[in-house]
Parts: sequence; structure tokens; C-alpha cells
Amino acid sequence: MNDTSHILPPIILMYAYEPNCGSTMLSTHIISHLLYQQKQILSVDLTPKQRSLTHYLENRKRYLDKRNISLPIPTHMVVTAGQLQTLSQTGSEELLSHFKEACPDADYIVIDGACPSLPLAALISGMAHSVVIPFICPNTMEEIAPLIGSFAQQLPDTNASRPYPLFIANRIPASFKKPISSKKKEQDSILTLGFGFNERSMYHELFLRGLTLSDIFAEKSGISVDLAYVAARGELNLLMHHIMQHCLHTNLQV
Repeated sequence: MNDTSHILPPIILMYAYEPNCGSTMLSTHIISHLLYQQKQILSVDLTPKQRSLTHYLENRKRYLDKRNISLPIPTHMVVTAGQLQTLSQTGSEELLSHFKEACPDADYIVIDGACPSLPLAALISGMAHSVVIPFICPNTMEEIAPLIGSFAQQLPDTNASRPYPLFIANRIPASFKKPISSKKKEQDSILTLGFGFNERSMYHELFLRGLTLSDIFAEKSGISVDLAYVAARGELNLLMHHIMQHCLHTNLQV
């Protein structure tokens, strides 16, 4: 495979080993965060049947049209079932041309829907600058290390220049206690483990409207900020901190 990473805009790939781990919800918030930084984003949906990211953007368009408001929207493409098979055989150059055709001026490409059974997974994993692996958070911190070890053994090792993937514990149960680490421990672990969102019904409600927390706090969505959103904002800030640290490690700036 040819190394095309030097001519690609930074690719952030969501690679899910578990169903229902909330990878699309994380993708939507990463995309929205970048959009509010005035970045051009190409969002890519690798699930032609489920189309979770695509449904979110369709919900967003309906919400905006109904209320006659304007919120930032990425350029979006869905990789069809036929393309999944064809591109996995033709290689990275063909895939790159699809990305460039969809959004020539993209600052970032955020890809949702990669999984081990996907024909294109190994190819895109090798092209990605940052691979983010969300998983359903267990009840205790002690249970996380075996999960990460299991996932890491299965990840295609196709890009030696890419750092270790960022694992995101997501859908965090109320009983889970996040570790309080020293600065040294945080520096040692921040590039491998981060935390996503608590298990909150509001995230499902936001998805159905095609919104994110960034929209709420930009005060452009028509939804008032309440205490629940304020609490969730801390989760978003922590998530983006982990993403930024991981991307900076690959000489990207999110």
C-alpha cells in the first residue's frame, strides 16, 4: 500500500469493536467541535445499511428547516456497499480520490463506522492519522485494561508511523469512578485511554434532533441551557481534551 498520509488532510477514524458503544455520537460531537472552529469537514459514513451518521445529519437538516435556523454542517459522503468491496481491492489512491472529489478543501476527515468485519477497515486504518476506539465502559476501572488489551490485539497494524490508538471509555455508568491521576500518570496514559460520555438520555434526544452540545452552548439551536447540559459540557470538554492530546501527538492540531 502506498503511503498517502502526507497528502491527505488529517483523518480521525472511529473504529468500533462493540455494537452500541456510541461511536457515532462521539463522531458527531468531534465533527461539530471542529465546525465551530471554522474548519472544513468531510464526514464519511462506512455503514451503508445502518447509516447512523447519515441519519444524524438528515435529522439535523430537518431540524434546521423546520425552525428556519442555520447551524454548521459538514460535507458528507456515504461509502456504498459496492464501494466497500471495490475500494478494499483497488487501494488507498482510489479512496483518496473519492475523498478529494467529495471535499477538495477539507481540513479534516472524520470517518465513522469502521469495525473488524468491514472490508475497507484495514486500508482506512492504515491511512488514518488518529484511530479512536470507543467501547462501553464497564463498572470499574480494573475491568478496562483487559478490554483494551483484547481490542489492541485485533487492530490492523498497517501504519507504523501512527501512534497507539486512543481508547475511549464511553456510555459511562453512574457508578463508575474515574481515576484521579497525578500529572505524570496522566501524561503516560492520556494517549491511550480517554473518557467519553456518561449514560444520559439527553444524548439520544440530541441525536434525534441532529444536534450536539456545541450547538446548545453556541446558543443557536433554540434550546435553553439547563443544569443537565452544563454537567454534560464537562464530559465534552474532557473528551475533546483527550482527542486534542492524541492528535497533537501525531503533529495534528484539532
